[in-house]
Amino acid sequence: MKLHSDKLNVGLYHLKYAIDGKVSEQIKNLYEVCGQAQKSVHWKHKDGKDFINHLLRRQIKIRNGQECSRLEVGTVSDLEKLLSIAKQKIPMAFEIFIVHPLFRD
Repeated sequence: MKLHSDKLNVGLYHLKYAIDGKVSEQIKNLYEVCGQAQKSVHWKHKDGKDFINHLLRRQIKIRNGQECSRLEVGTVSDLEKLLSIAKQKIPMAFEIFIVHPLFRD
């Protein structure tokens, strides 16, 4: 997410997880990642604060019995600041990307 003076840009990147680090060329993987991207289109038609509240609700996940954050960059405080800006009805521009690792033998 990148905040500009007139809007908040949101980039949603979808990728297929490589099981055991092995990338495959199976067409079902393409369909799966396209389905994920298609589902995320609905955020474009919702209120910006709904999207940020969703991120805040999902921020914590359980991995190997331990709680950890899903945030790779930024903090909960950063999201809360963006939420207060979104409540002021700043326009949000969404871009959706499909990422697939290069297959090599």
